[in-house]
Amino acid sequence: MEEILSLLRRPRPLSPDERARHFQIEVQGWKNGDEVEIGGFFIARKPPYAPDDAAYYLLSPLPQGELKEWRKPKIYVVLKITESSRVDAVQSGTYVRVKGIADAYRWGTLRMLHVISMRKEEYSDYWKGFREYALTGEEIEELFSSTIEAPYDMMKGLVYSFLNAPTLIGSNLTWSEGTTFSTIKDGSEVYSAWEALKYIYSILPPEMRLRKERWGWTTDEFLDLDFRLRDPNEGTKYYVPSRKEMLVREIPAPSWARKYFIEKSATFLTPRAVLRANDGVARLSEVPFILSERIAYERNRELEQLAPNLIATLFVAEQRVPSLNLAELEGYRRRFETFLAKNRREYGEIFEAMKIRGMVFETGLRYQLGARLLGSMARFKGRLTRPLVSDVILVLQEILDLWVNELPERERATLLRTYRHYAGRDRRLSVALSIFTDIEATSSDGTVQRTEFLRALREYGFTERTAREIIEHFIAKGYLYEPIAGKLRLVR
Repeated sequence: MEEILSLLRRPRPLSPDERARHFQIEVQGWKNGDEVEIGGFFIARKPPYAPDDAAYYLLSPLPQGELKEWRKPKIYVVLKITESSRVDAVQSGTYVRVKGIADAYRWGTLRMLHVISMRKEEYSDYWKGFREYALTGEEIEELFSSTIEAPYDMMKGLVYSFLNAPTLIGSNLTWSEGTTFSTIKDGSEVYSAWEALKYIYSILPPEMRLRKERWGWTTDEFLDLDFRLRDPNEGTKYYVPSRKEMLVREIPAPSWARKYFIEKSATFLTPRAVLRANDGVARLSEVPFILSERIAYERNRELEQLAPNLIATLFVAEQRVPSLNLAELEGYRRRFETFLAKNRREYGEIFEAMKIRGMVFETGLRYQLGARLLGSMARFKGRLTRPLVSDVILVLQEILDLWVNELPERERATLLRTYRHYAGRDRRLSVALSIFTDIEATSSDGTVQRTEFLRALREYGFTERTAREIIEHFIAKGYLYEPIAGKLRLVR
């Protein structure tokens, strides 16, 4: 009985057939002369037997890639555009909302709209119209875990990455909403992860895959027409390296796609066959997990059927949590600083080395990447809650433990040499300066309260007198200055 109830609770697959059916039902409900409004994908192609009294085009319920793959008879609405129509300038394939007067077309069973207005809308608006098909976070997790066999935290990291990350207000980085999910190992294990991620990528709608070519052709044999349509999605897409050789490149993408990685304007699901603390992909990844075992996967028919539901979920989740303000994440900031202090005491030099500029735990960068991960978790849950801060810190701790324990000895030695050259001989001063830069990295305005720095030094173990002497030493030597009484800033 429980199994039957579970099946009844399953969401209905948002297949191309289902979306076309919605469109067709809406159109069939029109009465001639009614003023109606409908969304669809504009096709700048004249329908058969169009008269010469106006401009005639077509409206499709499906975007370019899915229209091409759809093998059933196509469904369209004819658009009649005259000089009185208010029309945005759009390219063929764009998602639009059309308002007009319903009528019959002169050929076949096609319906027509005498267009009053046609405005361009975002591709994401198309999917938001199917919010009742969106999945819960638990349903997404179940779908992924029944497809890919991997450690639990890594699997959750993949789910969070799939939901992208909200914009960070107050950030000095001009990133978009894409994320980077990287699984790292300098051995055969990494290729098993690559195969699993390629499968996930292959089931996504074509418009959600990052491709160089934005235009494509499709044919309607019944209408005897060829359409050249543009990809309507100008927002976030997904990318998985297409060739094994890319897993060792500095940026795991062809030259045309590198800007998407740097700007985070696409979500990169990219394993790495290199295990180095200064690896650029790991450094920019929200969840740079080191693989401890091979990843297994199997084709999942249910996941394939519900792939469009995943996309609807993604855009609905983006609407719920569009942005986070760094200045308002005080709870996260305090927990992140506690995380740094705890691991400074526990791991010592190796942790300090991983935090310097260009390394995987570079403090300021990891702080903001952690905030983005927090935003992805909020999208998973539907809203930002206090317990999610603890979840982020747990994930960061898991990743750090893996890096400390799995980093090869040769890489560890190189990393420590780099750090010692950077830190200088006086261990006390280098630790104190590291404490200052950690606090500064999480500050909204780049300054650190003198009292806050003093308290952090005391918490680490310095006496009150030594802590005050260190602060005065840094000011006297020009490492720090005091732009406003009681506030310190690092001299760069």
